[in-house]
Amino acid sequence: DPGSQPKGGDLGWFGKGKMVKPFEEAAFSAKKGTIVGPIKSRLGLHVIQIRDKKTEKEEEQILASHVLFRFETSLTTLSDIKREATLFLYEAQDSGFVNSVQNLKINDQNKVKSTDKRLPYVGQIRGAIRSSFEIKVKENTEVFENDNYFTVLYVDSIIDPGTISFEDAEQKLRSKVKLEKEKTMTKTEANNLLLEIASDNYSFKNVFDNNRTIEKLESETKTLSEGFTSIGRSNFLNGSIIKSEVGKVIGPIETNRGWVLYKLLEKSNFDSTEYQVQKDLLKATITSRKQNQIFKSWLDNLKDNAEIIDNRKYYF
Repeated sequence: DPGSQPKGGDLGWFGKGKMVKPFEEAAFSAKKGTIVGPIKSRLGLHVIQIRDKKTEKEEEQILASHVLFRFETSLTTLSDIKREATLFLYEAQDSGFVNSVQNLKINDQNKVKSTDKRLPYVGQIRGAIRSSFEIKVKENTEVFENDNYFTVLYVDSIIDPGTISFEDAEQKLRSKVKLEKEKTMTKTEANNLLLEIASDNYSFKNVFDNNRTIEKLESETKTLSEGFTSIGRSNFLNGSIIKSEVGKVIGPIETNRGWVLYKLLEKSNFDSTEYQVQKDLLKATITSRKQNQIFKSWLDNLKDNAEIIDNRKYYF
Protein backbone atom coordinates (compact mmCIF):
# COMPACT_ATOMS: atom_id res chain seq x y z
CA ASP A 1 0.00 0.00 0.00
CA PRO A 2 1.75 3.24 -1.11
CA GLY A 3 0.05 5.20 1.68
CA SER A 4 1.35 3.11 4.57
CA GLN A 5 4.47 1.61 2.98
CA PRO A 6 6.87 4.31 4.30
CA LYS A 7 5.63 3.45 7.81
CA GLY A 8 6.09 -0.28 7.40
CA GLY A 9 2.39 -0.79 6.77
CA ASP A 10 1.38 0.97 10.00
CA LEU A 11 -2.22 2.24 9.85
CA GLY A 12 -2.23 3.72 13.34
CA TRP A 13 -5.31 3.69 15.55
CA PHE A 14 -8.70 3.77 13.82
CA GLY A 15 -12.34 3.22 14.68
CA LYS A 16 -15.28 1.92 12.68
CA GLY A 17 -16.22 3.77 9.52
CA LYS A 18 -12.63 4.66 8.63
CA MET A 19 -11.74 1.71 6.40
CA VAL A 20 -13.42 -0.07 3.48
CA LYS A 21 -16.11 -2.43 4.75
CA PRO A 22 -14.49 -5.88 4.10
CA PHE A 23 -11.30 -4.66 5.79
CA GLU A 24 -13.22 -3.23 8.75
CA GLU A 25 -15.30 -6.37 9.29
CA ALA A 26 -12.23 -8.61 9.25
CA ALA A 27 -10.18 -6.34 11.52
CA PHE A 28 -12.83 -5.81 14.20
CA SER A 29 -13.79 -9.49 14.32
CA ALA A 30 -10.16 -10.61 14.75
CA LYS A 31 -8.34 -11.02 18.08
CA LYS A 32 -5.39 -8.96 19.27
CA GLY A 33 -2.07 -10.37 18.10
CA THR A 34 -3.49 -12.27 15.13
CA ILE A 35 -2.89 -11.94 11.40
CA VAL A 36 -5.92 -12.24 9.12
CA GLY A 37 -6.28 -12.45 5.37
CA PRO A 38 -6.12 -12.28 2.54
CA ILE A 39 -9.23 -10.07 2.66
CA LYS A 40 -10.58 -8.90 -0.67
CA SER A 41 -11.86 -5.33 -1.12
CA ARG A 42 -12.21 -2.97 -4.07
CA LEU A 43 -8.63 -1.82 -3.33
CA GLY A 44 -7.08 -5.29 -3.62
CA LEU A 45 -6.09 -8.07 -1.20
CA HIS A 46 -5.24 -7.16 2.42
CA VAL A 47 -3.19 -9.10 4.96
CA ILE A 48 -3.86 -7.46 8.36
CA GLN A 49 -1.91 -7.65 11.62
CA ILE A 50 -4.01 -6.75 14.68
CA ARG A 51 -1.39 -5.24 17.00
CA ASP A 52 -3.65 -3.88 19.75
CA LYS A 53 -7.23 -3.03 20.70
CA LYS A 54 -8.76 -0.47 23.03
CA THR A 55 -12.02 1.29 23.86
CA GLU A 56 -11.93 5.08 23.90
CA LYS A 57 -15.02 7.24 24.55
CA GLU A 58 -17.14 4.09 24.24
CA GLU A 59 -15.75 3.45 20.76
CA GLU A 60 -13.72 0.36 19.93
CA GLN A 61 -10.44 1.15 18.22
CA ILE A 62 -7.76 -0.97 16.60
CA LEU A 63 -4.04 -0.53 16.07
CA ALA A 64 -3.12 -2.42 12.93
CA SER A 65 -0.62 -2.81 10.13
CA HIS A 66 -1.30 -4.31 6.76
CA VAL A 67 0.10 -5.32 3.41
CA LEU A 68 -2.02 -4.46 0.37
CA PHE A 69 -1.69 -6.37 -2.89
CA ARG A 70 -3.30 -4.31 -5.62
CA PHE A 71 -4.64 -6.00 -8.73
CA GLU A 72 -5.52 -4.47 -12.07
CA THR A 73 -7.23 -6.05 -15.04
CA SER A 74 -5.06 -5.97 -18.15
CA LEU A 75 -6.42 -4.70 -21.44
CA THR A 76 -6.04 -8.20 -22.87
CA THR A 77 -8.15 -9.70 -20.08
CA LEU A 78 -10.79 -6.99 -20.52
CA SER A 79 -10.91 -7.75 -24.23
CA ASP A 80 -11.31 -11.48 -23.56
CA ILE A 81 -14.12 -10.90 -21.05
CA LYS A 82 -15.94 -8.59 -23.44
CA ARG A 83 -15.64 -11.20 -26.19
CA GLU A 84 -17.17 -13.81 -23.87
CA ALA A 85 -19.98 -11.41 -23.01
CA THR A 86 -20.65 -10.83 -26.71
CA LEU A 87 -20.68 -14.58 -27.39
CA PHE A 88 -23.15 -15.01 -24.54
CA LEU A 89 -25.32 -12.33 -26.11
CA TYR A 90 -25.44 -14.19 -29.41
CA GLU A 91 -26.25 -17.44 -27.60
CA ALA A 92 -29.03 -15.71 -25.66
CA GLN A 93 -30.54 -14.42 -28.88
CA ASP A 94 -30.51 -17.93 -30.36
CA SER A 95 -31.47 -20.08 -27.38
CA GLY A 96 -33.03 -17.63 -24.96
CA PHE A 97 -31.48 -15.74 -22.06
CA VAL A 98 -32.40 -18.22 -19.32
CA ASN A 99 -31.22 -21.26 -21.30
CA SER A 100 -27.88 -19.63 -22.10
CA VAL A 101 -26.91 -18.85 -18.51
CA GLN A 102 -24.57 -21.49 -17.09
CA ASN A 103 -21.87 -20.35 -14.69
CA LEU A 104 -22.63 -16.66 -15.10
CA LYS A 105 -23.87 -14.58 -12.19
CA ILE A 106 -27.49 -13.40 -12.31
CA ASN A 107 -28.78 -10.63 -10.07
CA ASP A 108 -32.51 -9.92 -9.93
CA GLN A 109 -33.34 -6.21 -10.04
CA ASN A 110 -36.88 -5.38 -8.97
CA LYS A 111 -38.87 -2.23 -9.70
CA VAL A 112 -36.26 -0.56 -11.88
CA LYS A 113 -37.38 2.87 -13.13
CA SER A 114 -36.48 4.54 -16.42
CA THR A 115 -34.93 7.42 -14.45
CA ASP A 116 -32.57 5.16 -12.47
CA LYS A 117 -28.86 5.49 -13.10
CA ARG A 118 -27.53 2.71 -10.89
CA LEU A 119 -28.34 -0.92 -10.19
CA PRO A 120 -27.58 -2.79 -6.95
CA TYR A 121 -24.45 -4.96 -7.26
CA VAL A 122 -23.64 -3.45 -10.67
CA GLY A 123 -23.23 0.26 -9.96
CA GLN A 124 -23.73 3.12 -12.39
CA ILE A 125 -24.91 1.81 -15.78
CA ARG A 126 -27.37 4.35 -17.16
CA GLY A 127 -27.13 3.19 -20.78
CA ALA A 128 -28.20 -0.37 -19.96
CA ILE A 129 -31.19 0.81 -17.93
CA ARG A 130 -32.29 3.15 -20.68
CA SER A 131 -31.91 0.37 -23.26
CA SER A 132 -33.99 -2.06 -21.17
CA PHE A 133 -36.97 0.31 -21.49
CA GLU A 134 -36.69 0.21 -25.29
CA ILE A 135 -37.12 -3.56 -25.65
CA LYS A 136 -39.98 -5.99 -25.09
CA VAL A 137 -40.62 -8.52 -22.32
CA LYS A 138 -38.45 -11.65 -22.64
CA GLU A 139 -35.83 -9.74 -24.63
CA ASN A 140 -32.35 -8.68 -23.55
CA THR A 141 -30.18 -5.64 -24.10
CA GLU A 142 -26.79 -5.42 -25.74
CA VAL A 143 -23.62 -5.76 -23.64
CA PHE A 144 -22.97 -2.68 -21.48
CA GLU A 145 -19.79 -1.92 -19.55
CA ASN A 146 -18.90 0.11 -16.47
CA ASP A 147 -15.79 0.16 -14.28
CA ASN A 148 -16.69 -3.14 -12.63
CA TYR A 149 -18.78 -5.31 -14.94
CA PHE A 150 -19.93 -6.25 -18.40
CA THR A 151 -23.71 -6.43 -18.09
CA VAL A 152 -26.64 -7.76 -20.13
CA LEU A 153 -30.14 -6.91 -18.87
CA TYR A 154 -33.11 -9.21 -19.48
CA VAL A 155 -36.65 -7.88 -19.14
CA ASP A 156 -38.70 -10.43 -17.22
CA SER A 157 -41.82 -8.31 -16.76
CA ILE A 158 -43.10 -4.74 -16.96
CA ILE A 159 -45.01 -3.03 -14.18
CA ASP A 160 -47.90 -0.87 -15.36
CA PRO A 161 -47.54 2.87 -14.69
CA GLY A 162 -48.97 4.02 -11.37
CA THR A 163 -48.02 5.06 -7.86
CA ILE A 164 -45.62 3.27 -5.55
CA SER A 165 -46.12 2.49 -1.90
CA PHE A 166 -44.94 4.89 0.79
CA GLU A 167 -42.58 2.22 2.15
CA ASP A 168 -40.82 1.88 -1.20
CA ALA A 169 -40.68 5.65 -1.70
CA GLU A 170 -39.42 6.26 1.85
CA GLN A 171 -36.39 4.01 1.49
CA LYS A 172 -35.43 5.50 -1.86
CA LEU A 173 -35.86 9.04 -0.54
CA ARG A 174 -33.77 8.30 2.54
CA SER A 175 -31.00 6.86 0.38
CA LYS A 176 -31.17 9.80 -2.04
CA VAL A 177 -31.07 12.44 0.70
CA LYS A 178 -28.24 10.65 2.47
CA LEU A 179 -26.22 10.42 -0.75
CA GLU A 180 -26.80 14.09 -1.56
CA LYS A 181 -25.71 15.14 1.94
CA GLU A 182 -22.61 12.97 1.74
CA LYS A 183 -21.70 14.41 -1.66
CA THR A 184 -22.19 17.98 -0.39
CA MET A 185 -20.13 17.40 2.76
CA THR A 186 -17.30 15.59 1.00
CA LYS A 187 -17.17 18.20 -1.77
CA THR A 188 -16.91 20.95 0.85
CA GLU A 189 -14.06 19.04 2.51
CA ALA A 190 -12.36 18.53 -0.86
CA ASN A 191 -12.65 22.26 -1.65
CA ASN A 192 -11.16 23.16 1.73
CA LEU A 193 -8.24 20.82 1.12
CA LEU A 194 -7.73 22.32 -2.32
CA LEU A 195 -7.51 25.81 -0.79
CA GLU A 196 -5.00 24.59 1.80
CA ILE A 197 -2.84 22.93 -0.84
CA ALA A 198 -3.07 25.91 -3.20
CA SER A 199 -1.99 28.31 -0.45
CA ASP A 200 1.10 26.15 0.27
CA ASN A 201 -0.03 25.52 3.85
CA TYR A 202 -0.49 21.84 3.03
CA SER A 203 1.11 19.31 0.77
CA PHE A 204 -0.52 16.15 -0.48
CA LYS A 205 1.56 14.28 2.09
CA ASN A 206 0.13 16.42 4.93
CA VAL A 207 -3.39 15.65 3.74
CA PHE A 208 -2.87 11.89 3.91
CA ASP A 209 -1.00 11.99 7.20
CA ASN A 210 -3.80 13.94 8.90
CA ASN A 211 -6.81 12.18 7.39
CA ARG A 212 -6.77 8.43 6.88
CA THR A 213 -10.25 8.40 5.38
CA ILE A 214 -8.81 9.98 2.24
CA GLU A 215 -7.56 7.44 -0.25
CA LYS A 216 -4.09 8.10 -1.54
CA LEU A 217 -2.96 7.42 -5.08
CA GLU A 218 0.77 7.43 -5.70
CA SER A 219 2.18 8.80 -8.95
CA GLU A 220 0.99 6.71 -11.87
CA THR A 221 1.65 6.82 -15.57
CA LYS A 222 -1.41 5.64 -17.45
CA THR A 223 -3.20 6.20 -20.73
CA LEU A 224 -6.61 7.80 -20.33
CA SER A 225 -8.32 4.65 -21.62
CA GLU A 226 -6.83 2.58 -18.78
CA GLY A 227 -8.04 4.60 -15.81
CA PHE A 228 -6.17 5.09 -12.54
CA THR A 229 -5.88 2.81 -9.53
CA SER A 230 -8.79 3.21 -7.07
CA ILE A 231 -10.44 5.79 -9.38
CA GLY A 232 -11.22 3.70 -12.42
CA ARG A 233 -12.16 5.23 -15.75
CA SER A 234 -13.93 8.58 -15.64
CA ASN A 235 -14.85 10.78 -18.59
CA PHE A 236 -15.01 13.81 -16.30
CA LEU A 237 -11.49 13.14 -15.02
CA ASN A 238 -10.14 12.46 -18.52
CA GLY A 239 -11.58 15.72 -19.83
CA SER A 240 -10.07 17.62 -16.92
CA ILE A 241 -6.63 16.06 -17.45
CA ILE A 242 -6.65 16.91 -21.17
CA LYS A 243 -7.32 20.59 -20.39
CA SER A 244 -5.06 20.83 -17.34
CA GLU A 245 -1.62 22.42 -17.22
CA VAL A 246 1.36 20.49 -15.86
CA GLY A 247 2.17 21.34 -12.24
CA LYS A 248 -1.26 22.59 -11.23
CA VAL A 249 -3.48 21.04 -8.54
CA ILE A 250 -6.94 20.42 -9.98
CA GLY A 251 -10.26 19.44 -8.46
CA PRO A 252 -12.50 18.44 -6.97
CA ILE A 253 -13.61 16.23 -9.88
CA GLU A 254 -16.64 14.01 -9.30
CA THR A 255 -16.24 10.32 -10.14
CA ASN A 256 -18.27 7.23 -9.34
CA ARG A 257 -15.98 6.59 -6.37
CA GLY A 258 -15.90 10.06 -4.86
CA TRP A 259 -14.26 13.46 -5.35
CA VAL A 260 -10.74 13.59 -6.76
CA LEU A 261 -7.97 16.14 -6.23
CA TYR A 262 -4.92 15.63 -8.40
CA LYS A 263 -1.69 17.28 -9.50
CA LEU A 264 -0.69 16.75 -13.10
CA LEU A 265 3.02 15.90 -13.06
CA GLU A 266 3.60 15.24 -16.74
CA LYS A 267 1.62 15.00 -19.95
CA SER A 268 2.94 13.26 -23.05
CA ASN A 269 2.52 15.01 -26.38
CA PHE A 270 1.01 13.20 -29.31
CA ASP A 271 3.60 10.75 -30.62
CA SER A 272 3.26 10.37 -34.37
CA THR A 273 5.83 7.56 -34.39
CA GLU A 274 3.83 5.57 -31.84
CA TYR A 275 0.70 6.23 -33.88
CA GLN A 276 2.30 4.74 -36.97
CA VAL A 277 3.17 1.63 -34.94
CA GLN A 278 -0.37 1.33 -33.59
CA LYS A 279 -2.22 2.45 -36.74
CA ASP A 280 -2.74 -0.99 -38.22
CA LEU A 281 -3.87 -2.43 -34.90
CA LEU A 282 -6.32 0.44 -34.38
CA LYS A 283 -7.64 0.02 -37.90
CA ALA A 284 -8.12 -3.73 -37.42
CA THR A 285 -9.88 -3.18 -34.07
CA ILE A 286 -12.27 -0.55 -35.43
CA THR A 287 -12.94 -2.60 -38.58
CA SER A 288 -13.68 -5.72 -36.54
CA ARG A 289 -16.03 -3.79 -34.27
CA LYS A 290 -17.88 -2.33 -37.26
CA GLN A 291 -18.08 -5.74 -38.94
CA ASN A 292 -19.60 -7.24 -35.79
CA GLN A 293 -22.19 -4.43 -35.65
CA ILE A 294 -23.13 -4.92 -39.33
CA PHE A 295 -23.27 -8.70 -38.94
CA LYS A 296 -25.49 -8.45 -35.89
CA SER A 297 -27.80 -5.98 -37.64
CA TRP A 298 -27.99 -8.30 -40.66
CA LEU A 299 -28.64 -11.35 -38.47
CA ASP A 300 -31.35 -9.57 -36.47
CA ASN A 301 -33.07 -8.47 -39.67
CA LEU A 302 -32.80 -12.02 -41.04
CA LYS A 303 -34.42 -13.46 -37.92
CA ASP A 304 -37.22 -10.87 -37.95
CA ASN A 305 -38.15 -11.79 -41.51
CA ALA A 306 -37.49 -15.54 -41.41
CA GLU A 307 -39.65 -18.49 -40.52
CA ILE A 308 -37.49 -20.54 -38.16
CA ILE A 309 -38.31 -24.12 -37.19
CA ASP A 310 -36.40 -25.61 -34.29
CA ASN A 311 -35.27 -29.12 -35.35
CA ARG A 312 -32.50 -29.50 -32.81
CA LYS A 313 -34.40 -32.27 -31.07
CA TYR A 314 -33.70 -34.53 -34.06
CA TYR A 315 -29.95 -34.07 -33.79
CA PHE A 316 -29.13 -33.55 -30.10
